[in-house]
Amino acid sequence: MSMWTPFKSLFNREIQIKADPTYQVGMQFISPGQPIWTDRNYASFVKEGYKKCGSVYACINKIAGAAASIKWKLYTDATMTREIPEHPILDLWRHPNPRMGTAELVEQLFGYWHMDGNAYLWANRLNPKEPPVELWALHPNLIKVVAGKLDIQGYVYGWGTLGVQDFDPDEIMHLKFTSYDDKPYYGLSPLEVAMRTIDQQNAGNDWNTALMQNDGKPSAVFTSKGYLTVEQRSQVQRELRKKYSGRGNAGKPLILEADMGYQNMAIPPKELDWLQSRGFNNREIATILDVPPILVGDQTGQTYANLKEAKQSLFTENVLPKMYRTTDHLNIWLVPMYPDLKQSGAYLSYDKRDIEVLAELYTSVEQAFAESALNLWNAGGCSMRYLQTIQGMEPKKSTYLDVYKLGPTTLIREEDLEAYAMGCLEKLSAPPPVPFNQPVPGQPALPSPAKPGAVTVTEVPDDNDSDPNAENSNGDVPADSNSTDAKFALGERRRRHSALSTKVIDLTTKEEKAAYVEQLEEQRATWETEIEQRLQDYFKTERQAMAKALAACSTQQQMENAFDTTLSEQDDALKQLVYNTWYDVGKHFSEDTTKQLEDAEKAYNSHYQSKSGITSIFTSKIIQWLLSLAATKVKQITDVTRTQIKKELANGVEGGESIPEIAKRIDQLYLQQIIPNRSTVIARTEVIGASNWASHVAAEGSGLTLHKVWLATEDSRTRPAHSDADGQEVPMNEPFTVGDEELQYPGDPAGSAENIIQCRCTQFYKRVTDESDGDDEDSKAVTLAGAHAYKSVREFMRVLA
Repeated sequence: MSMWTPFKSLFNREIQIKADPTYQVGMQFISPGQPIWTDRNYASFVKEGYKKCGSVYACINKIAGAAASIKWKLYTDATMTREIPEHPILDLWRHPNPRMGTAELVEQLFGYWHMDGNAYLWANRLNPKEPPVELWALHPNLIKVVAGKLDIQGYVYGWGTLGVQDFDPDEIMHLKFTSYDDKPYYGLSPLEVAMRTIDQQNAGNDWNTALMQNDGKPSAVFTSKGYLTVEQRSQVQRELRKKYSGRGNAGKPLILEADMGYQNMAIPPKELDWLQSRGFNNREIATILDVPPILVGDQTGQTYANLKEAKQSLFTENVLPKMYRTTDHLNIWLVPMYPDLKQSGAYLSYDKRDIEVLAELYTSVEQAFAESALNLWNAGGCSMRYLQTIQGMEPKKSTYLDVYKLGPTTLIREEDLEAYAMGCLEKLSAPPPVPFNQPVPGQPALPSPAKPGAVTVTEVPDDNDSDPNAENSNGDVPADSNSTDAKFALGERRRRHSALSTKVIDLTTKEEKAAYVEQLEEQRATWETEIEQRLQDYFKTERQAMAKALAACSTQQQMENAFDTTLSEQDDALKQLVYNTWYDVGKHFSEDTTKQLEDAEKAYNSHYQSKSGITSIFTSKIIQWLLSLAATKVKQITDVTRTQIKKELANGVEGGESIPEIAKRIDQLYLQQIIPNRSTVIARTEVIGASNWASHVAAEGSGLTLHKVWLATEDSRTRPAHSDADGQEVPMNEPFTVGDEELQYPGDPAGSAENIIQCRCTQFYKRVTDESDGDDEDSKAVTLAGAHAYKSVREFMRVLA
């Protein structure tokens, strides 16, 4: 018996069919195999993509049509300020060959470019030294690149045909999308990236078409509990086709007899979600081709607020970047074929303002620039020539345009600006200094200077210092203030204080330093009160504008846009406020420092001649620097306000508050924090920074050889890094090292917020004598006029600042 015997008996056994009344049906389900994707070549891109997929057809036509609609112009140079209306290159571009014009040529180029990833433009030149007579867009499927060792060596056209033609690289303009693969000489087709999605879209369309051609019948099975003969099954099929198949019987209910049953074998549409998948594929194809989905019929893609913005986006995000590349190629390849254009540097391009859908956009941008320039002109920040340039006018060569507007009716020539500024500064008056030991409104009274042997005076007095009945440092009760002795003692203290406090140079004792700090604090306090009031007035105006803007909002997004716009609209007013703060405070303290230095030098050197520089720090360069500084500080202040408002908005939304409740929350932010608190902090920071800056620049311009010394206000509020810097002496052109930062003076705007906000330190100056180690060239201080001695321009500008 062989091993195959059991199997032979199995296969030789007769198959018996039992006479069972139940007719059993066996069904075999075959799961699908691996997907078959379309080949990646130009022919399949055109056949399966452009010709069969509606989304691809629409996207490519949108891009190519938009590019073809752009009007080309020839300019004298790349600045595109002067147009050349007529030239042979324009004639060629308008009529590139006997079969087409510019629009059709550009449309064909962009179509090839997006389907193949490559576009080839051939210049037909009868003579290599003459301009071309024709331009042709070559079919990308018929051209092959001949690779050289480093670059393209040539092109072969008509590959695979009898009419093969070779071209030199100079004869072909090759546009391509970078592929980043091992074929660097060819571009990557966008359709290759989108091909799998295209295959899904086409397969779905084929499936739906087959279903419709099958009279709309889904896959199903009819069952019978009893046995059906062949004749009975045929009769059932005929009845179904006759009564329920076809368009005329669509929707009729089935009436089944006897023990017939119906079982649907198709996947329900809800599970397939075919329509949603189809829309997703459309959007994905549009995304790959960088076309707003709304432009190709996808109304669910609400990425753009309306159709106009979608059309603008098609140009700004898609067509124009590719036009830049096309323009670059044409100016490198075609324009130099005309010797006169090559020599003159002519530029073939287009004017974005000629594009209809962008005209409104660019007009609004230009109007914004023009309004900004006009505001700058009215504020005295730019010349008439600059204003006309920004407004699109061509300024004349006349020098009358080099004027600045200062005030409603005053025009100043640029060369007279510095002298005018110096003259105006002498007419300005600062807030009067507070009399010695008289309290500033809202500020604690300052103590009298200490007697010899008494406790050293600090920047912040103890609470009992202002109490006339408190014990003095020696434990004595002061005498009657009306007595002759008391009046004499008070006058003596004031005279001694005055002698000490006016000294900004060569402070050696603790008493001198304390007296100087006290006198400086009095002046600063006066200005802080003034600037704080200015800031409160500004923030009150900003609060009113904010409340008005938020009252018109009905959604959270509108509120975010409204407060951001409102803050931006206040920038000019805030910039003017900051500029005036540094200007006014700087004038006061620069004059004070200059006078003290001159008085000290006269006492030290009888031959000293005054430099007559009380107002000389406000040169045109410094005025421009102040404008730049003001713009920077405006951004910093506004960013903090914006962050505070965003936080309140988020808290309101999280708490489920209504729009009016959120608006009230933001209004309370102004009333409780911004107006009372931030006004104080900003005023103190800016006054201290401006006073130290002005003193520093005045000392630089004094003509004296000086060192500067950091003077900290030693109390519990002083930063540790500032305490460590106390007494640090450096040449005038070198920075202090404060913590991990370098500062030219206390409150230097170049420093971090941690080092300058509400910093109360100052600096005084030390005369460098011939006997001191200041004779070393590396350690000598340099005056403002000696900018060449600084290590870098940046270092000089820091000192200038």
